[in-house]
Amino acid sequence: MIQRESPKVSVARQCGLLGVNRSSLYLTPSPKADPRLPLTSAIDRIYLEHPFMGSRQMTRALRAEGFLVHRSRVQRLMQLMDLRSMAPGPHTSRKHPSPPSTPTCCGTWRSPNPTRCGRQTSPTSCDTRSHTFLSDANVA
Repeated sequence: MIQRESPKVSVARQCGLLGVNRSSLYLTPSPKADPRLPLTSAIDRIYLEHPFMGSRQMTRALRAEGFLVHRSRVQRLMQLMDLRSMAPGPHTSRKHPSPPSTPTCCGTWRSPNPTRCGRQTSPTSCDTRSHTFLSDANVA
């Protein structure tokens, strides 16, 4: 893209037009090996053999192969590689925390012992008047 021997446009002007720093033009990047590559490839290989392993078991397996790693590093690399254990998570047999079912204003709740007048005696009935619970002593 940039012609260094161009007599018409200088190198600085060409870099300015392209939006490239002139110092980066002369830089030759040296290939650097990723230090995580052996560890990530070992995690990938072990995960393909044992997909149920979480970070704790994966750390033990890597230490058995000679890698000196901490569990937090294995967790971070597994998250980076989007690897999750196939085992169920914690608290899988607990009941879902939902509010207890209560009768509603116009629901299907009926009094187990209806009064003689036939009116519902539940405080959740649709009547807006104050509710008086009738007992045998109050009924004449």
